[in-house]
Amino acid sequence: MTPPFVLNIPNVLTIFRIILVPVFAICFALGLHTQALIVFFIAAITDAIDGFIARRFDMATDFGQAMDPLADKFLMATGVVALTIIGWLPLIFCIVVVLRDLLIFFTSLFLKVKIKNLKFFPSIAGKATTALQVVTIVYAMYFALPYNLGGDFLKILVYFTIILTIFSGTHYFLREMRINKLLWYKPR
Repeated sequence: MTPPFVLNIPNVLTIFRIILVPVFAICFALGLHTQALIVFFIAAITDAIDGFIARRFDMATDFGQAMDPLADKFLMATGVVALTIIGWLPLIFCIVVVLRDLLIFFTSLFLKVKIKNLKFFPSIAGKATTALQVVTIVYAMYFALPYNLGGDFLKILVYFTIILTIFSGTHYFLREMRINKLLWYKPR
């Protein structure tokens, strides 16, 4: 069992990412879109770096396993909501991303309460979804394209991300329920 909190590089990066979320929101609200894009991009990169370091150098902690996914969800939700409010992403995109994150959060919470010492393992679909959501947000911000004027590539990217987001959320729910023997259905 790992200690609840250790001040190591992955945990510092997770805390840094959490701090960057309101910095991103403030920059975006003030119309400093270039600075907001840079902050968002740095925050997204820290996700990949902290996960790599934690796994590669065996620095995983209970704190990191709990807070890293929450930090990601705060970042994604803030980015998606901000871009939806000003019309750079469609409302359906925001709804799907937020509902998926809520489904994952409440499934995890339910399973943690029901099953002690439960460990969660990210799926390839989940990692691909997060990466594609980051690409979609960065693309929309970089080109400062409102969804309706963003061209076909942004629309294709948005709808492909929606499909993958729905798939990964459903996959996560069914997989965790099956693994923990709380669901009779066995997805392939």
